[in-house]
Amino acid sequence: MPNNFLTINDLPTEVQVQVNAILAIPVAKRTAAQTAFLNARAPHIDNLVIRMDPTNAYIAECSGTSVPTSTKSGFAKACHFYKTDAVAGTSGFYVNVGTTSSCDFRLVTNA
Repeated sequence: MPNNFLTINDLPTEVQVQVNAILAIPVAKRTAAQTAFLNARAPHIDNLVIRMDPTNAYIAECSGTSVPTSTKSGFAKACHFYKTDAVAGTSGFYVNVGTTSSCDFRLVTNA
Protein backbone atom coordinates (compact mmCIF):
# COMPACT_ATOMS: atom_id res chain seq x y z
CA MET A 1 0.00 0.00 0.00
CA PRO A 2 1.39 3.45 -0.81
CA ASN A 3 2.73 5.08 2.34
CA ASN A 4 0.59 8.19 1.89
CA PHE A 5 -2.72 6.34 1.44
CA LEU A 6 -3.36 4.74 4.79
CA THR A 7 -6.51 2.75 5.49
CA ILE A 8 -8.03 1.32 8.64
CA ASN A 9 -6.38 -2.01 7.78
CA ASP A 10 -2.97 -0.35 8.33
CA LEU A 11 -3.77 0.17 12.02
CA PRO A 12 -3.00 -2.48 14.64
CA THR A 13 -5.96 -4.83 15.25
CA GLU A 14 -6.61 -3.52 18.76
CA VAL A 15 -6.77 0.06 17.43
CA GLN A 16 -9.17 -1.02 14.65
CA VAL A 17 -11.44 -2.52 17.32
CA GLN A 18 -11.30 0.71 19.33
CA VAL A 19 -12.05 2.84 16.24
CA ASN A 20 -15.03 0.68 15.31
CA ALA A 21 -16.37 0.81 18.87
CA ILE A 22 -16.20 4.62 18.93
CA LEU A 23 -17.75 4.90 15.46
CA ALA A 24 -20.73 2.93 16.78
CA ILE A 25 -21.39 5.67 19.36
CA PRO A 26 -23.62 8.53 18.11
CA VAL A 27 -21.51 11.65 17.50
CA ALA A 28 -23.45 13.68 20.09
CA LYS A 29 -22.65 11.11 22.79
CA ARG A 30 -18.89 10.76 22.16
CA THR A 31 -16.47 12.16 24.71
CA ALA A 32 -13.83 14.72 23.74
CA ALA A 33 -11.20 12.00 24.17
CA GLN A 34 -13.08 9.66 21.79
CA THR A 35 -13.43 12.41 19.21
CA ALA A 36 -9.72 13.25 19.50
CA PHE A 37 -8.85 9.55 19.12
CA LEU A 38 -10.83 9.37 15.86
CA ASN A 39 -9.48 12.70 14.57
CA ALA A 40 -5.91 11.47 15.06
CA ARG A 41 -6.70 8.51 12.82
CA ALA A 42 -8.82 10.38 10.25
CA PRO A 43 -6.78 9.40 7.18
CA HIS A 44 -7.09 5.74 8.13
CA ILE A 45 -10.84 6.05 8.63
CA ASP A 46 -11.59 8.21 5.56
CA ASN A 47 -9.50 6.39 2.95
CA LEU A 48 -10.86 3.41 1.07
CA VAL A 49 -9.23 1.25 -1.59
CA ILE A 50 -12.07 0.29 -3.91
CA ARG A 51 -10.16 -1.75 -6.47
CA MET A 52 -6.61 -2.98 -7.01
CA ASP A 53 -5.11 -3.68 -10.42
CA PRO A 54 -4.89 -7.50 -10.30
CA THR A 55 -1.88 -7.69 -12.62
CA ASN A 56 0.54 -5.55 -10.62
CA ALA A 57 -0.99 -4.77 -7.19
CA TYR A 58 -1.29 -1.01 -7.79
CA ILE A 59 -4.34 0.88 -6.52
CA ALA A 60 -6.72 1.32 -9.47
CA GLU A 61 -9.64 3.04 -7.70
CA CYS A 62 -9.90 4.70 -4.29
CA SER A 63 -11.70 7.37 -2.27
CA GLY A 64 -11.09 9.64 0.68
CA THR A 65 -11.09 13.22 1.92
CA SER A 66 -7.51 14.05 0.86
CA VAL A 67 -6.28 13.62 -2.70
CA PRO A 68 -3.14 11.43 -2.71
CA THR A 69 0.03 13.47 -2.53
CA SER A 70 1.81 14.04 -5.80
CA THR A 71 4.95 12.02 -6.52
CA LYS A 72 3.93 9.08 -4.30
CA SER A 73 4.13 5.58 -5.73
CA GLY A 74 1.67 2.70 -5.77
CA PHE A 75 -1.20 4.17 -7.80
CA ALA A 76 -1.97 2.75 -11.24
CA LYS A 77 -1.75 5.06 -14.22
CA ALA A 78 -5.31 6.41 -14.74
CA CYS A 79 -6.25 5.44 -11.16
CA HIS A 80 -9.57 7.01 -10.16
CA PHE A 81 -9.86 8.91 -6.88
CA TYR A 82 -13.21 10.12 -5.52
CA LYS A 83 -12.99 12.99 -3.04
CA THR A 84 -15.79 12.20 -0.62
CA ASP A 85 -16.03 15.72 0.78
CA ALA A 86 -15.81 17.65 -2.51
CA VAL A 87 -17.31 21.12 -2.48
CA ALA A 88 -20.41 21.95 -4.47
CA GLY A 89 -19.68 22.77 -8.08
CA THR A 90 -16.75 20.38 -8.44
CA SER A 91 -16.85 16.80 -9.58
CA GLY A 92 -14.67 15.44 -6.79
CA PHE A 93 -13.37 12.99 -9.39
CA TYR A 94 -9.62 12.83 -9.94
CA VAL A 95 -7.50 10.77 -12.32
CA ASN A 96 -3.82 9.90 -11.96
CA VAL A 97 -2.07 11.36 -15.01
CA GLY A 98 1.30 10.49 -13.51
CA THR A 99 2.99 7.12 -13.36
CA THR A 100 2.98 4.20 -10.95
CA SER A 101 6.16 5.53 -9.36
CA SER A 102 5.09 9.20 -9.21
CA CYS A 103 1.36 9.94 -9.05
CA ASP A 104 -0.17 13.21 -10.23
CA PHE A 105 -3.92 13.34 -9.57
CA ARG A 106 -5.83 15.93 -11.60
CA LEU A 107 -9.39 17.06 -11.05
CA VAL A 108 -11.75 16.09 -13.85
CA THR A 109 -13.82 19.22 -14.43
CA ASN A 110 -17.56 19.19 -14.96
CA ALA A 111 -18.53 19.13 -18.61
